[in-house]
Amino acid sequence: MKEDGDSQLLSLSQFADDVGAGQQPARQQETRNAEFHGRLRQCCVNEVQAPELLPYATDVVAHVAGVVKEQERAGQLLEGAVTDVNQMYMRRLCQLDMERARYLLQWYHRVRTHKIEKFFMHTLIDERTQARMSPQEFEFAKQYCDLVGEHLQKSFLNKLPQGRIRMLTDREFDMVVAPNLDHYVAVRILKTIGSFSILETSAPITLNEGDLVLIAYRMAIPLLTRGEAELV
Repeated sequence: MKEDGDSQLLSLSQFADDVGAGQQPARQQETRNAEFHGRLRQCCVNEVQAPELLPYATDVVAHVAGVVKEQERAGQLLEGAVTDVNQMYMRRLCQLDMERARYLLQWYHRVRTHKIEKFFMHTLIDERTQARMSPQEFEFAKQYCDLVGEHLQKSFLNKLPQGRIRMLTDREFDMVVAPNLDHYVAVRILKTIGSFSILETSAPITLNEGDLVLIAYRMAIPLLTRGEAELV
């Protein structure tokens, strides 16, 4: 997702060394950081809108987290060293961008954690979902499942007949809560697709670049996977 005026994730150490110099490598790094900042923002939107857990954005998270750590370290080194008013102003802008990036990282992980808690049994049963989690998320899902199971056991399961307990834990009864892939989502078309059926039983419509459509998530998965659309 692209937005006008995207703030660039500037390195405070780069700013202290390169301010006013206009060095090309520094500008290229700033542009790359801004690109990852926008990608992380879109990852947050995707997780909020998608009913299922999406693949973990390892590269994006690692890059933005690395920039934030670099900025924090540079800020500590430059504490009290910048006395020029303009430099102090730019330093404060860099700090604000760092705080925004940290907020996006926290938001991204909060949304994913909420989904894992909501569908914790499904995440541990479905291999496709397991492959989408980070090692830390998978470990959290197992610990959360153990805690919930222990709580339910102490609360009332130990008072039920053994036959009932076996029925509750038998997968063939399909009582595990799973994401609703037929949930409708808003999608922005990024490339002209042409004729496309937004419902299995409806006549196809023409999708052009820039169109906004309301579509069942299940039908939008191929478009999202191929990069022809994005969630909004």
